[in-house]
Amino acid sequence: MKPTAHIYQTKLKIISRLVIIFFFCLPITLAAEENISSECKTIKIAYKQFDIKTMIDFDRTASPQQRQACKTLFRYPSYEKDVDFFTCETLTEALYRSKHDSPAILEQFKRQATAITYQRCIRQALNRSWGQLEYKLFYKLVEELIAMNLPNQQALLDELLATYVVNDKQALEHKYVQALLAFGSNPATTQYDTPILSRAFWHTYVGGGTCKTARLIIDALSPEELAIPYNNRAGNHPEKNIDATTLMDVSSLSTLCPEEGQLVVEKAAEINKQDKNGNTALHHFYLDVIAQKNLLIPHKVNFINILRKRGASSDIPNKDNITAEQLRLQLKQDKKRCRDLCSRL
Repeated sequence: MKPTAHIYQTKLKIISRLVIIFFFCLPITLAAEENISSECKTIKIAYKQFDIKTMIDFDRTASPQQRQACKTLFRYPSYEKDVDFFTCETLTEALYRSKHDSPAILEQFKRQATAITYQRCIRQALNRSWGQLEYKLFYKLVEELIAMNLPNQQALLDELLATYVVNDKQALEHKYVQALLAFGSNPATTQYDTPILSRAFWHTYVGGGTCKTARLIIDALSPEELAIPYNNRAGNHPEKNIDATTLMDVSSLSTLCPEEGQLVVEKAAEINKQDKNGNTALHHFYLDVIAQKNLLIPHKVNFINILRKRGASSDIPNKDNITAEQLRLQLKQDKKRCRDLCSRL
């Protein structure tokens, strides 16, 4: 037999076997997929009916393939880590949608879930930023979290504060924040890249927050805490990883809360502290107008003059060897930008 004929026959045998395997395995694969699809429909029904027991059982027994397939049916399939995903999703939805029955749902869940599952799901329900719990239920859940006496309790409280300073219930935002501060949340936490106060100012700037929230946080911060450096400035500011202080952030974020911005300017310690670029708070106040091409507005002139009266130096050079005084003179020459306020600089 010629070598080519032998090779041809060998290939034909391999292809034949692959075809047989394919048609043998296809029904099994289709049946498995059908079983998963059926299981997911059951899970979706259980979710809509707030059937927490079914979800707990599914979280404990489902295969990785079943879990991955069924997660796609949910609105936030990647919100939480895979552990207890379906249980936590169902509890969160139940607490949001069944406000009047939430105490009973919570009690039932507490009886059925393990301590770690209970803690994880309570945390998720509290942290959902797309909608807010009713205040009484929110307060109850925070009390539950504290009663667990978890080793990372402080980090959890700080995490909640960072979430609730940018929540969607504008009229009541300060009430949630006030409660968290009373529970022990730290407004000077450094576990985030931007200050908590800057987050509150930014949320007001984009139309979702209130100045009351910013004032609560300012009152809770010491002068030294207002001078703590953070990696990034809040909002969509282009400067990153510069170790800016909350005082430096006020230059661009307090537009809609000038009274609260003034409180920071009057209270903050270390007003001559420099960021990684060598800029002081005065540099930032001038650069906010010059570099960002903004108009100079009265309260920013007021902030600058308060800082100068408090002893802020205009002669400290940054890394480009530019002082705040040079920036002041540059701004005064730009009549379009400083307008009738030039004389007050």
